[in-house]
Amino acid sequence: FYLVGIQSLLTGHLSREESGDYRVSMRLFDVRMGQQIVGIRYTTALSGMRSVVHKFADEVQYRLTGERGVNDTRIAFTCRRTGHSEIYIADPDGNNLTQITRNSSINLSPAWTIDNTKLVFTSYLEDRPDLYSIELSNGDVTPLLRGGMNITPSVSPDGLHVAVSVSYDGDPEIIIYNMDTQKRRRITFSPGVDTNPSFAPNGRELAFVSDRTGEPQVYIMDIEGANTRRLTKIGNYNTAPDWSPRGDWIAYHSRRDGVFDIWLIHPDGSDEHPVTSEAGHNEDPTFARDGRHIAFISTRDGVKGLYVMDLTGRNVRRVINSLGGCANPAWSQ
Repeated sequence: FYLVGIQSLLTGHLSREESGDYRVSMRLFDVRMGQQIVGIRYTTALSGMRSVVHKFADEVQYRLTGERGVNDTRIAFTCRRTGHSEIYIADPDGNNLTQITRNSSINLSPAWTIDNTKLVFTSYLEDRPDLYSIELSNGDVTPLLRGGMNITPSVSPDGLHVAVSVSYDGDPEIIIYNMDTQKRRRITFSPGVDTNPSFAPNGRELAFVSDRTGEPQVYIMDIEGANTRRLTKIGNYNTAPDWSPRGDWIAYHSRRDGVFDIWLIHPDGSDEHPVTSEAGHNEDPTFARDGRHIAFISTRDGVKGLYVMDLTGRNVRRVINSLGGCANPAWSQ
């Protein structure tokens, strides 16, 4: 193998057990060293075979590059397939599409918990925008914040807190909500609308949107609410920020000349540039866990569909495009 330039070799073995499940054994070898790099044995039903292969593909990528892959991840989003805004999840290639909410109400802005077992989201289940969580394994729904407006949640990297925009006397402000103690702490006190918080990977800062200067712009602040600084300076409508898991970029969408496109900017405000252009409206960016891919909503094929691209804006591929209009994507960890 070494003579023909092969450096790594993958092998797999599949057998069926008496229970009806399948035993899948996969190994990765370093050909030049003649050593096994990793070997994992899975037991799964036939329906879980695809997930098993994705898990090992991500393991291979991690062993060879030191970076986690995105094959074994999912994207949550909303769409109006049933005539109501319900939450769905799908694999990054569009397979395994699953409807999560079925309350025939308006459901918005799903956010993954760190262990990927729940979604935090806004729902008009009781005719007002309350905050809920839903257990993906059994569909159990738990109310978190009720009364007033509770929108655009973001789960902290430690998994203990949710940053969310809530109404104070009609003025949307950002709070930090502790999911264990149910205590809330207000961190913005500005006139106007403060919304769309997104945690930095270190958990100590938030990107968010405010129209305190008269138009929506992206800002950064500490989670205590101090050291607020305006990040975006160009354009009169910049919103929906998402902080890369690597910490190096913040993605957002911006309306310029009447068209929405996805832009990137470093947290220090440098190298602001678009990554979509001349392809319909492009909104709501969300980073994959590798920080190298972005899911977003686009009208480039006529309706609001879900798409994925790499960090340069290239290699765009459609994930979902036939569910009556998609919105609010969130990529799992």
